[in-house]
Amino acid sequence: YLSYGLSEREGFIVITGDVGAGKTTLVGHLLSRIDRQKVVHGHVVTTQLEADDALRMVASAFGIAYRGVDKASLLRAIEDFLIDARHLGKHVLLVVDEVQNMPKSALEEMRMLSNFQLDGKPLFQCFLLGQPQFRRIIASDDMEQLRQRVIASCHLSPLDEDEVREY
Repeated sequence: YLSYGLSEREGFIVITGDVGAGKTTLVGHLLSRIDRQKVVHGHVVTTQLEADDALRMVASAFGIAYRGVDKASLLRAIEDFLIDARHLGKHVLLVVDEVQNMPKSALEEMRMLSNFQLDGKPLFQCFLLGQPQFRRIIASDDMEQLRQRVIASCHLSPLDEDEVREY
């Protein structure tokens, strides 16, 4: 799912699983195998961030100045970063870990970032990693617009005894 999703270069990929299921490890493995010349990635571990703070965390993840910047300027700086990356032939990927902690308003800001496009192609892709309760959050009626942008979703189950032995 992750490889497919990354190759699509758009939308959201949702990975859920219990604590310790390997979500972060799995994404870390994928990121260790990507061509750093072609993919720029940022990683955010969320807490109870409000929408504007979530944008600041995104900016920070990509090295974009965010202190003392109003929301409009912050959005412009993020869009400029995304456009610059595209002009350099790079794909931008954001990994949001512990997404179940993110308020819906912050999730909506993530969705809005996916509106940034150049020549009709998205400038931003996002992996959302969370515990099982995130599946209920994203299934709620007010998350329909975000759900429409999910191109792949996977739930990691715990390893069984044979899988643990093999691991």
